[in-house]
Amino acid sequence: GESVTRATGEAELPPLGIRPPMSLPIGRLLALNFTLWWIPAALAPSIFRLVEWLSRTGAAWTRSALYHVGALFGFSIIHFIAFFLLYGSFWWLDGRLQKMPLLSSAQTIYLDNINWTIATYSSIAILGYALNLRRRNHDRALQVAKLETELVEARLGALAGELQPEFLYGALDTVA
Repeated sequence: GESVTRATGEAELPPLGIRPPMSLPIGRLLALNFTLWWIPAALAPSIFRLVEWLSRTGAAWTRSALYHVGALFGFSIIHFIAFFLLYGSFWWLDGRLQKMPLLSSAQTIYLDNINWTIATYSSIAILGYALNLRRRNHDRALQVAKLETELVEARLGALAGELQPEFLYGALDTVA
């Protein structure tokens, strides 16, 4: 629908808070997408290390959840700083940096991206747990295969020990 105009003449958001589409120059769009995707990609190894450490120590789910909430907060702050610096550079290039209400702009940027940040962090952590589970299952399968190999070798050794006295007695009978 159409946006409603306030008494001040300033355009208000359409119903349900849905923003009207806006166009961005391709360079800025690429910079925004780079920040949106590559910052989390750069932080993913740290999240994987946290998951590995929590799994290795056998942390209770409550302790793990507390660590993840702290890591999520750090992740969201780093992601926010990258976005805020990027938007700040856009405002500076447009000559609007001096006129921008920085605190309310920062709050808007943070809150606009927090749901995406939470979903991204959660997805990376879940992927880390899935990869960790896969690795542990693979290690267990290798251990089982190793134990089965040792069992078969022990059985073969026992059979060889059982067969050798007959062979020895047969050879002695032949010589005699």
